[in-house]
Amino acid sequence: MQLVVDKIAKAFGIHEIFKDVSFMVEQGEHIGLVGVNGSGKTTLLRCLLQPEWVDSGAVKFEPGISVGYVQQGFTDIRGTIWQFMQTACPEISSLRQKLAQLEADSGKLQGEKLDSCLEEYGRVLKRYEFIDGYNYENRIKRVLIGLGYTEDWWQHDAATLSGGQKTRLMLAAALVRNPDFMILDEPTNHLDIVMTQWLEKYLQEFKGGLLVVSHDRAFLDNVAMRILEMEGGKLQSFKGNYSRYLEQKAIQSSTLTAAYNAQQDYIARTEAYIRRFKAGIKSKMARGRQSQLDRLERIDAPVQHEEFELRLPPAAECADRVLIMEDLTIGYGEKVLAKGINLTLRRGEKAALLGANGTGKTTLLRTILGEIAPLKGKAKIGSRVQIGYFSQSYERLNPEQT
Repeated sequence: MQLVVDKIAKAFGIHEIFKDVSFMVEQGEHIGLVGVNGSGKTTLLRCLLQPEWVDSGAVKFEPGISVGYVQQGFTDIRGTIWQFMQTACPEISSLRQKLAQLEADSGKLQGEKLDSCLEEYGRVLKRYEFIDGYNYENRIKRVLIGLGYTEDWWQHDAATLSGGQKTRLMLAAALVRNPDFMILDEPTNHLDIVMTQWLEKYLQEFKGGLLVVSHDRAFLDNVAMRILEMEGGKLQSFKGNYSRYLEQKAIQSSTLTAAYNAQQDYIARTEAYIRRFKAGIKSKMARGRQSQLDRLERIDAPVQHEEFELRLPPAAECADRVLIMEDLTIGYGEKVLAKGINLTLRRGEKAALLGANGTGKTTLLRTILGEIAPLKGKAKIGSRVQIGYFSQSYERLNPEQT
């Protein structure tokens, strides 16, 4: 077992997040962790990475294994993309320095000291070969290209990357380390379709243990062999991928709901009998039924999730053509991202905009909104058209407001 979690619990003040959570992960097992937002998935991951943070229970990793982690969001990143990736696996840098030092020392030593130096060199070299140090740069190139960082990006200042790009870079660093056990928190959030497919294939070939939090159903179907569900402060395990989990969950929920309703009906009938006869000639029988009721193991009510329903008022009347783009060229300065764009979107139509990261999708939206001037052509909003905009980096949220 690479990971054993035994009856852990975590609460914030009087708010209990979860309790009695137990599970195990074997070598090479790939597990998806699912649950509604706020159910405690990220809190559970933090407990795994900081076992001392749990209120009770125990978290035990197999001694000596390396753990890779990619969280939601990102930390401070410095240097160029290539420089950052070269430092992603500190052990390789350390082993390279040690090998160079031992090589230099071996030319100055004799006798037993030389023998001792060569023995240590052999041990260090064995570890270096075990973690595939000779192919480290090739691994970096493969991962960077797979996650959309082509060679012309490698000398780019990493500090100037967008939030989504930094998250992708942190994911690349975790993959390059090639750890024994990997923990990923929403890894596909900033990946396009092609990158997501690349990551799926990479993880399918990954030989270590994997625990991934994701809301991407297709991704979990292609990567996970078991699903852990966090619900109502408890954790349940389901064999198979996400689609198989949904089938099992539907059967379980139906069975549990039927059993709960049947028990509630039995309790109501028994309580009515007790109230009716507790003071009459059948009082002894009523007390007997009360004893049975007191000993009854109650079935927990099925967890009821909040239903979300979006009610939009009818849109105000506007022109039939709500968006017109004619011979539009977009980009920044001399950098052209797309040209020759011609599109008319009419009232009631719905269009999806697809493309790899960096091809200009957000730039096109900002050009339509008038935040960026077109390099050529025009993007025109129809008469009396009101626009609602939800951006990927939430910059329109005022952090000063509740």
